[in-house]
Amino acid sequence: MQKNEYIIAQCVDYTHDGLGIVKYQGLPVFVKNMLIDEVGKVKIIKVLKKYAVGRLIELHEMSPFRQEPRCPLFKQCGGCHLQHLQPIAQQQFKTKRVQDTLSKIGHCHVPVEPCLMMDDPWFYRNKVQVPVGMHQGHLISGFYKQHSNDIVAMDQCFIQNEFSNRVIPYVRELLEKVGEKPFDKITHQGNIKHILVKYGYHSHQAMLVLITYQRTLRKKICLSKW
Repeated sequence: MQKNEYIIAQCVDYTHDGLGIVKYQGLPVFVKNMLIDEVGKVKIIKVLKKYAVGRLIELHEMSPFRQEPRCPLFKQCGGCHLQHLQPIAQQQFKTKRVQDTLSKIGHCHVPVEPCLMMDDPWFYRNKVQVPVGMHQGHLISGFYKQHSNDIVAMDQCFIQNEFSNRVIPYVRELLEKVGEKPFDKITHQGNIKHILVKYGYHSHQAMLVLITYQRTLRKKICLSKW
C-alpha cells in the first residue's frame, strides 16, 4: 500500500470516534464518512506502520442507515462525527462503544442496556468555546478542522445553544470594530484566542468569557444589544 493509491474496499467496523474501518492487504485503513457495509473508492492519504488513513472518493454501495447531515459544514468541521448516521445506528454505535470500553479496558463483562437517545438532538449544548482567527482581513470564529489548527468559519452550529449562535457573531463584530486581532501562536502577536459562552436553560442566565493573550482589550466593548 502506498500514499495516493486508490483502492476499492468495504467498511467493516468503526473506530472509537466513528471513522469507518476498511481492511486492505492486512492493514486497517481509517476513512471518515464511511459506514459499515458500504463499498467505495478510497484514496490512501497516509500510510503508517500499523494503519493507514484514507479519503472516501465515491460510494459504490450505500448503507441503508446513511442520512444527509443537517450541517453544511459537516465534512469540514471536526466537531461532529455521526450526523451522517441515522439515530438507530448511532444508538447501536454508542452502545457498542460502552460495551467495548467495559470489556477491553475494564475487563468487566456485564450486560449493557441500549444507549438513551435524545428526542431532539439539536441546539442542546449549554457551553461552547470557539477559536478566533483571521481570513481575508476579517476576524472569523468557528471550529477546528479535525486533526488541524485551521479554523472552519461558522456562525451557526446545530448542536450548540441558539443564544450562543446569536451572541458569538455579535461579539466578534464588536472586537473587529475596536481593532482587536487574533492571537498568533508563532509570532505571539494579537490578543484574542477564544470566545466562550455558557447558557443556563432553566435560569436563562449567560456567561461570556474572552480568552486573551493580554490582560486587557484595546477598547471597552458594550453588549447593549443583550
